[in-house]
Amino acid sequence: MDWKELFEKRILERGYDYYRSNKVEITTISSDEIGAVVSGTDDYEVNIYYSGNEIDDMFCDCPYAVDGKNCKHMAAVLYMAEGLKEMSGSTVTDMEGLLNSTDAELIKKFLINAMKFDTALKDRFVRFISAENGNINIDDYKTRLSILVKNYSDKSGFINWKNASPFIGDAVALLEECTENLIKWKRFVDAFEISSYYNDEIMITAIDDDGDISYFQSECFKILEAIAVASDLNTKRRLFNMAFQKLDTRFSYFSEIYFLFIRNCFDEDEFLEKMLDYSDKVILKKNIDDYELEEWIVYHIELMGKLDYSFEDIEFFCKRYWKYNDVREYLADKYLANGDTEKAVAVLKESLEIKKGSINAFEALHSKLKDIYKQIGDKRNYVKELWIILTKCSNTDLNYYLEYKSLFADDEWKENREKLFSSMKYKAMLPEYFIEEGLIDRLADYVFENNNIYLIEKYESLLVDDYSELVLGAYANELNKAAERTADRPTYKCWADKLRHMKNINNGEKAVNEIIERWRELYCNRRAMMQEINMVADEL
Repeated sequence: MDWKELFEKRILERGYDYYRSNKVEITTISSDEIGAVVSGTDDYEVNIYYSGNEIDDMFCDCPYAVDGKNCKHMAAVLYMAEGLKEMSGSTVTDMEGLLNSTDAELIKKFLINAMKFDTALKDRFVRFISAENGNINIDDYKTRLSILVKNYSDKSGFINWKNASPFIGDAVALLEECTENLIKWKRFVDAFEISSYYNDEIMITAIDDDGDISYFQSECFKILEAIAVASDLNTKRRLFNMAFQKLDTRFSYFSEIYFLFIRNCFDEDEFLEKMLDYSDKVILKKNIDDYELEEWIVYHIELMGKLDYSFEDIEFFCKRYWKYNDVREYLADKYLANGDTEKAVAVLKESLEIKKGSINAFEALHSKLKDIYKQIGDKRNYVKELWIILTKCSNTDLNYYLEYKSLFADDEWKENREKLFSSMKYKAMLPEYFIEEGLIDRLADYVFENNNIYLIEKYESLLVDDYSELVLGAYANELNKAAERTADRPTYKCWADKLRHMKNINNGEKAVNEIIERWRELYCNRRAMMQEINMVADEL
């Protein structure tokens, strides 16, 4: 398996940028392990373990990889490992020895000659020297972003979906290159300025966005956090004022990053006091919608807590804005923390009355009540709330089911399980319950009766041995229905891949042949489609 298949395209591109920018330093290398430090906004340690040519496991201590995801730092190390593989160990050693033994004037002559014909090398060399001397020109990086936008845009100035990810990847690489050097030289205000410039420009650039802008803002926010952490109090005052000037009273997509920057990075009392005063003014404005108003009210309460306002003051403020669910939940949590479960239960029950019709709030409130009753040993109400969650809510958490199951002895469970199944208002979790109980026959009945392709694909591994004909039939029906409309080549490729998948199922080759023959008869004039399915036919 090619290791690149373990990464998303965007992550691979960022890893390659890190590798090409010499940000990978190998610390250990052997036949079954490679360890490295990858430099970025922070330094991260990466370890990759092998068995022969196959990767066994990968670790990185960056926040992105904590949840088990494969990150750009891992990709950078693998690119480095791939590069080292192409060179013998002695070649690397010889290169260093060659440079050490070569006259400096000769190296200079070589570089001058090389840079005459390689402008990319020349630009990289100039940036390297400037960074080493602390002479980083942020206007140069602003210009480079403008060039980047122009290069990736069409004639109308629009960056299409194909170019969106590469554009954002290059923009992040430029910003990281600039800010890392600015932070190194303690030019924190300049680092904030260039970061905010990149953010603001990208926010107003016309991009066919598929999560790329969110990715950029996530990376930009990490940089802003690093700037704040490295700054002293006087510098933080300047940074706060710069971010504060960019705030909008609305939680707009444009200004959200500056609000989060202030919220997460400025916990000193002087900043909290200023934001408390500001939020108070925003709350009293008349031209703000209810959703944004609730966000500012909750933030105001959060600030009061950080500034050690008395519980009575916080409670009084909450009562002024009692119609907002998040305000009531905040106060309920405070009552719980203070050991006043009676008041907490009363608030949550009142919220249930106020939020009638809100499915999400309904489940969350009943879940809180369940936990309170369990905590205080009120079994009757605890079981009642758990039953409501399982039968009245559209929950997607198997743990509620397992929690309910644990209340019964083995000989009692089957009867109570069936009572639960028949009482459920929303049936979406039934397949998971069937799997938990080992009821694969009932899973099959549910999936095929609903003719739900998503569920058939999701549970195919459990169904395919005993229900292969039904699985193949469902896939065939779905493909034949889709083929009634003409499509583009990428779509035809997807259909072809589905056929390839089907042929590996028991009796799949016969089903695939029937589909191909049918399509050849009906859609022989669709050249791209015929090319794709003919390739599948050749593989049979």
